[in-house]
Amino acid sequence: MQERSGILSHFTIRVLWANISTVLVTFLLFGCAPFVSDRLGLVGSPQLVIQLFCSYLLLVNSILSVYKKVGEATNRFNSLRVKVCNAVRVAGQLVLTACVAHAVLVLFGAPLTQSISETFHLACLLTSTAVLPCVCIISPSPAQWAHSWSTNSNRLECCIIINSVSSLVGAWLGAFPIPLDWDRPWQVWPVSCVIGCLVGYNCSLAGTSLYLLRQSPTDKTKSV
Repeated sequence: MQERSGILSHFTIRVLWANISTVLVTFLLFGCAPFVSDRLGLVGSPQLVIQLFCSYLLLVNSILSVYKKVGEATNRFNSLRVKVCNAVRVAGQLVLTACVAHAVLVLFGAPLTQSISETFHLACLLTSTAVLPCVCIISPSPAQWAHSWSTNSNRLECCIIINSVSSLVGAWLGAFPIPLDWDRPWQVWPVSCVIGCLVGYNCSLAGTSLYLLRQSPTDKTKSV
């Protein structure tokens, strides 16, 4: 049990570093990059910025997934074929989720025949912030997500789910300014939803990271 607790503790530290780097990358990409190049502005080219951010999230969560599997003895002897099949299944699940998210956005009022690329990029962003961490760190099975949340047995997994929900809520709240007659550039679809998603996601990352840091001394005391 002590060895298992040590593995989880080291993995939690890696997740905390990943959260800090994500907040920093978000600030640099969306706050500083527009001053360097007009092409990196969220208002001018939201698709490019979303592509860069989603690529970063895919890289970080893939690395965390590898670290997690290395620490699990049950996965050390999996054959290459099993690993490839799991990777293909996860990729298919993410693509399907992005397509479903696109359809849900249309049902919630996104343009059906216009701004299709912008809507799909927002769907990919929501998939990257809400589903990708759960798939890579918790499990590809949504039933396991519900089990982790209902039992509250793993604080790290619960924090990951909170981060996912916060990004969705932020995107939903970000849609409210769009119909208002302010004539601001950031009211163009889907810029405000992207901003809301990122604000909700990063605020949740900061909050859950502080929570895990405050809980870590208690966890170490219990494991002694």
